[in-house]
Amino acid sequence: MNADIKIESFNFLSHNENNPDSIFREIIYENINQNITLHSTGEERYFKKNDENLLNNKRKRGPKGCRENGIIHDKFSSDNLRRECKHLVIESIMKFINQRIYNAYDGNIGKGILKKELVKLEQSQKMNSSVEFNKEFLNKTLKEILSQNITKRIKKYEQEHNKKLINNLLEEKKEEFEKLFNLTFIECLNHFSGNKLIDELNGLTLFSELKDQILTKYEKDGESYFKNLEKFFKEFEQRINNAKPRQKK
Repeated sequence: MNADIKIESFNFLSHNENNPDSIFREIIYENINQNITLHSTGEERYFKKNDENLLNNKRKRGPKGCRENGIIHDKFSSDNLRRECKHLVIESIMKFINQRIYNAYDGNIGKGILKKELVKLEQSQKMNSSVEFNKEFLNKTLKEILSQNITKRIKKYEQEHNKKLINNLLEEKKEEFEKLFNLTFIECLNHFSGNKLIDELNGLTLFSELKDQILTKYEKDGESYFKNLEKFFKEFEQRINNAKPRQKK
């Protein structure tokens, strides 16, 4: 039942010993716009709203785009903006490095499982929201970040594909890649956002160049989302360093 019904409580069809088919029933009508559970015990039947379950469901789900505590939680929320910033930087850096690899080997980068190309990483570094992790992440080098396991969705490569490739590059093309892989995440982020440019990253696609892509992806509020990301990039280091760890219960 999904209807708004005025609260009423009444009895009908009182039990009649001469009529075995008649049953005493109590029906409680309430303002109902949630699911109703039908309980049956012996000869008594009644409709009863399951208040506890409904309350729990509201707390877990809430209206679309809300947290459990009722605060709006969507792509504009700080944790999601932080993840998106990390994602955009790492994605842009990987494309940049792959182009550098291609140029360093004059296009002879191999094929199949031997192809000299960084592939998509598993998501833990991007998704981790702990204050301690993100403070450390600021000063992690590209070598450390990109040497993590690749996503399990890519079956043809072993999980340490990127790590082995980076080690090989630092042996075969050390002069070309040593400075690059020693750059920290925050140095890359500052260059990507235009805060502080680094010669070693000359040619890297910048955040400002992704505006059309973001506006196309988010047709309804792309302009607002781009401005929020832009502001978050400028404050990224400060936000991370000023964040306080949650107290454990």
